[in-house]
Amino acid sequence: MRMVAVITACSVFALSGCQKSADQTAPVANSSSSAAVTPGLASSSPATAPPVADTSLGQATDSKGELVLDVTEAVRTGGVLTVKTRVTMTGGKAGSRPLPGASTGEVYLTAADKKYLLLKDDHDKDLMSSNSYPNFDQIGSTQRWWGKFPAPASEVKAVNFYFYGFDPVENVAVTDR
Repeated sequence: MRMVAVITACSVFALSGCQKSADQTAPVANSSSSAAVTPGLASSSPATAPPVADTSLGQATDSKGELVLDVTEAVRTGGVLTVKTRVTMTGGKAGSRPLPGASTGEVYLTAADKKYLLLKDDHDKDLMSSNSYPNFDQIGSTQRWWGKFPAPASEVKAVNFYFYGFDPVENVAVTDR
């Protein structure tokens, strides 16, 4: 239905005799992308792929200065706070390496003088990404990590995020859904 409306609108415009003069035409920039592709993830051309939001609610560097962690989302839904991150290799040798903080007690939140550990499933496993030993194949490679925590009280609007081996990410804004 949307496509029919677009085609109809284009046809009406074309038939109306309206044309842009050469001086009204905006130049088209010839851009090339050098974004790294993460193994195991599909890549698509920039012409067809929607732009990826490159937002960060806070950032930290690992103790070796080789990885940068961006907190990209902190969403409270009911009694659960889901934190999503993006880890980017900025230095060092390419290869698989464990993400620091990928086990119990090494990842937590603090808010209002209280510590929040990862939630566990009914098999006593942490509710977090299963890929704790990702491959960083080149500088600029990225990997995603997420974890679920008990949600702080609704009046808490920001949390501090601790991921072992990285500096703390403080004052991460919490979104309610």
